[in-house]
Order: sequence, then structure tokens, then C-alpha cells
Amino acid sequence: MKVAHAYIKDVACQPRKAAIVAELVRDRYVADALVILEHTPRRAALVVKKAIESAKANLLSMYSIDPRTIAIAKISVTAGTRIRRYMPAPRGRALPFEKIRSNIRELEGALNKIIYHAKLYKISHISLEQGNDLLRGLLPDVDSRPRLSIGLIQRVVAEHFNISTEDMKSKKKDHFISHPRQVAMYLCREMLGATQKQIGSSFGGRDHTTFIHAYNKIQQGLKENEKLQQDIEQIKSSLLG
Repeated sequence: MKVAHAYIKDVACQPRKAAIVAELVRDRYVADALVILEHTPRRAALVVKKAIESAKANLLSMYSIDPRTIAIAKISVTAGTRIRRYMPAPRGRALPFEKIRSNIRELEGALNKIIYHAKLYKISHISLEQGNDLLRGLLPDVDSRPRLSIGLIQRVVAEHFNISTEDMKSKKKDHFISHPRQVAMYLCREMLGATQKQIGSSFGGRDHTTFIHAYNKIQQGLKENEKLQQDIEQIKSSLLG
């Protein structure tokens, strides 16, 4: 048996979706497979078609055979390289994309459940509240953790340093209050990319010079103060944990 191979690597397509298309042409003649792929409305069909055409061309270049007799002996799809991507953020930083916690099968199951419910009870519109009730227990509760915000950072920092958020927003300049305030301002900038105006208004209406002083002081302190480094890491863990 005359055999030729073709590989396509690191295609921007989910392996599961490509595998569905591959199953359509497994063990078929190449001529039939190409017709099927030509009329398959999936993006992965173009990739599979390209691989089959490449293998066909490789075989015809090595052997003198009738193209109508060429069949697909084996076709497989495996996971490729995973690339971690980042998005631009203020002050020359880059933040990783948020990790999606639900896989595609869970999402398909959730959608099918909603569609079945709508058809069963002849409902043309399902509200957000109804959807939440239908999917309770089916998907992970991704909203169980509070969303990161200036208010959340203020509360976590205040708890860490054993002060109140009211103290943090007050005009008090005692070190045991001003230091946590500076840490919170720094984290609002680093973790949220909040503007000076947003941060100032959230901390008792302070101006931009107060924020700049606080940010620079914490930034410099992180280079030489091990205790400050530990505090920042513990607070970040509490916020993101």
C-alpha cells in the first residue's frame, strides 16, 4: 500500500471542533471527502481540507496512481501549543486574559437545557433570573467571588492593617492610617489601572499630588522593604484568591 502523510500544526481552532469535522471524512475516498468538506459550514473544514489536499499532492508526487483510488487511511486531531496572551494596561503594563472556568461542553449543555425548557413550556423569552434558576448547580458559580473594585481593595487593605475604611478616607495623617491608605492607592492603580481622578475621589477627594506621592512611596518601598513586600502579596492573595 502506497502511503503519504501531511501535518498542520498550531491551527487557531479548538481540537474538539476539528475532530468533529475529521470524523466526517474518516475512511472515505479523498474525492468524496473533499466534496463533503466543501459543503461543511465549519471553519475547521478548511483546515482539514488543506491537510487532505497536501497529503494527496505528496502521494501523487511520489507515485503514479489514479487520484480516484486515493483513500484516507488515518486522520487524527491532537491539541497544539497553548499560548498565554496578554492585553495592554496603563503605565506600560500587560495583564493576562481572565481564565475561562467553564469548558465548552458545559456551556453547550447549559444552552441545550435552556432551549429544551423554552420549547417544553412554549416560552419565547427567558429572563436573566429564569436562566439563573435553570442553570443553578449546572455551571460553576463564577460570580460567587466579589469583583475586583476600588471599594473591595479598600476593605481588604483596611482589614489587613486593622483599620476601618472610614479611617482610610478621612483626613487623618497618622502613620498607621496613612500607610494603609497609600498601599490601597497603589493597588488600585496596579491591579485596576484606575485613573488618578478615580482614586482621589474614592479616598476622600484627594488631589493628584497625594496619589503620586503615595504611589511612588510604595513603589520605592517594595524595592527595599521585605515586610511591605509580604503585606502586598498577602493582600493580593486575599483579593484574587
